[in-house]
Amino acid sequence: MLRKLMKYEFKATKRIMLPAIIVLFLISIFNGVFFGVIEPHISKNNIFVNLFGGVGMTAYVLGIIGIFIISGLLALFRFYKSDLSNEGYLTHTLPVTISKEILSKIIIGTFWIVVTGIVVMFSIFVILMVSGALNITDIDWTSFKEVINAIFTEEGGLAFIAIIYVIIIIILGCSSKILNVYASMAIGFSAKKNKILCSFGAYMVLSLILTVITTVAGMVLSNPLKAMMSTLSNAAAFHLLFIGVILYILILNAAYFFITKYMMENRLNLE
Repeated sequence: MLRKLMKYEFKATKRIMLPAIIVLFLISIFNGVFFGVIEPHISKNNIFVNLFGGVGMTAYVLGIIGIFIISGLLALFRFYKSDLSNEGYLTHTLPVTISKEILSKIIIGTFWIVVTGIVVMFSIFVILMVSGALNITDIDWTSFKEVINAIFTEEGGLAFIAIIYVIIIIILGCSSKILNVYASMAIGFSAKKNKILCSFGAYMVLSLILTVITTVAGMVLSNPLKAMMSTLSNAAAFHLLFIGVILYILILNAAYFFITKYMMENRLNLE
């Protein structure tokens, strides 16, 4: 059933995300063509060159900001529409557990945020390629091969593993931010009035609680952790650091997920 929910959620969100991605790529191609093909053949003092160049880059920057905002707000809007608005009466009559309903929203929401980041990086590559600023034939593939081979050495392997750790942290971090808002909305929509305001208040309270807990835990565990890290090898300390961060984010995810699930099962007050 989770797979079906994810499939439905993906279909509902791709109708917005795919056009946004296409628009960003079109803007990237326009900027690449303009700065690489058109601008070099026109006087720098031409007012139209400055105008189109400024408009193109402004549109690109706004496109990047916009697509991140869209991907984030879409994850929140889908949760609100399906589970907290009048549509929730239908959603909660389906033979689906609350856990699977939340998971489907989280997985697809996180997916689009991560895809958005990849799309933005690739759009920069498109501009560089189309404009001629980057040419594949100019890449020193011999050096590139040496870098790849270095990854399989002990030090290079640690660098590669660090990249994997960072990717995992980014993905879990995105889901944590979404779940944080989901938990806040679930709490806020348990109120009879001013649900949006209550959701905002719940978000502030959860953030304050997290700050207090993190600060106290840091003060209590700081010295023991320093003592333990000093007894470990560099490689062991390296793994312990990243694994500790990942466990911390997983605990946050579990806490936010439990709050969201509990409130939706026991305290939900639909519009």
